[in-house]
Amino acid sequence: LRQSCAARLRQASQKAQRAQQVLQLQVFQLQQEKKKLQEDFGQLLQEREQLEKKCATIEREQTQLGPRLEETKWEVCQKSGEISLLKQQLRESQAEVTRKLSDVFQLKTQLREARGELR
Repeated sequence: LRQSCAARLRQASQKAQRAQQVLQLQVFQLQQEKKKLQEDFGQLLQEREQLEKKCATIEREQTQLGPRLEETKWEVCQKSGEISLLKQQLRESQAEVTRKLSDVFQLKTQLREARGELR
């Protein structure tokens, strides 16, 4: 009976040791995983901080460039109007040149006719 009891006690003790070893391994793995997760979290925090700085910089630039953009749009609109006016003036000038050339041609024709009559 003693031997049987001792054998069962040894088996239970060995089983408990194996269970303890398994648990210790699991604890170690969990500690390693926790350490990695903490490192990843720290890296993510740094990335977030960098992104927030970039975002703030972009917002400042947008605030600074907004009025300049509006001013540039107004200038482009103004220049577009000036270009349209200049195009209209060019068309009118070309029409005037065409009329003058026609007048010159008519005067030359009249001059030829007048010379012909004088002869």
